[in-house]
Amino acid sequence: MLSVQTRAIVKATVPVLEKQGTAITKVFYKNMLNEHKQLLNIFNRVNQAKGAQPTALATTVHAAAKHLSVLLPHVEQIGHKHRALQIKPEHYPIAGEYLLTAIKEMLGATAPPDILGAWREAYGAIADIFISVENRMYKEAAWAGWKPFEAVARERVASDTEEFTVKAKPESGIDLSKCLSSLVST
Repeated sequence: MLSVQTRAIVKATVPVLEKQGTAITKVFYKNMLNEHKQLLNIFNRVNQAKGAQPTALATTVHAAAKHLSVLLPHVEQIGHKHRALQIKPEHYPIAGEYLLTAIKEMLGATAPPDILGAWREAYGAIADIFISVENRMYKEAAWAGWKPFEAVARERVASDTEEFTVKAKPESGIDLSKCLSSLVST
């Protein structure tokens, strides 16, 4: 649970996030992905190039700062995507480090220690919520990690959406008959 002081500081930074949120997240992704090449396959490179990923993160961070109390429904939605991408608890400290560094870099001398400390505490609390929700999702999953599948059908269902029907390869050891139809992956 965040302290009253931390909540107040984070909420006070909302105007800064409205103005500089995307710039902060662009610096965040650039620095993190340059120094942690193993994370390149987690983030959609097209969305990175077009700026959609930094904008999405900036919007999420802004919404979390503005409405800390209504974060959980968004965590569930984002958690499903994180699980599909195999985001693990060990990725959160890396992201936190680079997010705080980006905030400090963008705010420069105007980034007093109390603001950075509040964001460190807020990020830690938010990361703990994500980790808890995603751990539950991993436990509920039919299998852990990546498994080999074969696409047996492909159908365009909208101008920007394709539906794939897959079957598990024998070596995967997966019985898809126990899974629900219409599962979505990323």
